[in-house]
Amino acid sequence: MVTMYFIMSVVENYLMYNANRVMFNWAANGGWERWFQGELSWMFSKSIPVVENEVKPDTLIDVETSQRVDISLIDYDNSIAYIELKCFSFIQITNENIEHFYQSVINDWKKLWYMEHKKYSLVMIPNDVNGVGKRLQERLKNIAVSNHIHILIKLCNSNYCNKYMYVCLFEISNQNINILNL
Repeated sequence: MVTMYFIMSVVENYLMYNANRVMFNWAANGGWERWFQGELSWMFSKSIPVVENEVKPDTLIDVETSQRVDISLIDYDNSIAYIELKCFSFIQITNENIEHFYQSVINDWKKLWYMEHKKYSLVMIPNDVNGVGKRLQERLKNIAVSNHIHILIKLCNSNYCNKYMYVCLFEISNQNINILNL
């Protein structure tokens, strides 16, 4: 079954063994999110412990607006889980350009709110020496807590690079109307 803990474990496992690939790609301005989406799709397709699973990148969720979700998982019982992915780049950290990124995460929460099924916002934030990543994940955590959004946040390691990535996972619920007022 796709849960927050399942998603987090897949991401943590990937980060543990692929830090060099992640750090190489996060240096691209606006480039590593698309790359990581493909990597996660591949990891989920290998990791869902059921015979029938399906990963559909860029699933169309609204024909009229052409809005898409980054990853769609279909579990053995045909339940669907959507994941909207945001990846903060090293370029954004060095420029401390966090306001635009923060607003794009909030916009994803609003988009997900309208959808049926389980839905998650997965936010990847590098842990930089200047503390920009830490401040950004704390800001997202505070807004989630104050709006009763379920969260899991972990500072992940690799086998050779300690504490290099914040993985922030938010579960978006239709019961939480506050999301639309953010």
